[in-house]
Amino acid sequence: MAQRHIASNLRTMYNDLVQEPLPEQFLDLIARLDQGHPEGE
Repeated sequence: MAQRHIASNLRTMYNDLVQEPLPEQFLDLIARLDQGHPEGE
């Protein structure tokens, strides 16, 4: 019973997390990596 409750809570937390938008810093870093420019160049 406790395992089901934990699993349910983990699913809820994960679903909430994946619906959050990416922070602007991550988007900038991803764009730089896609262009082949490491951070700091």
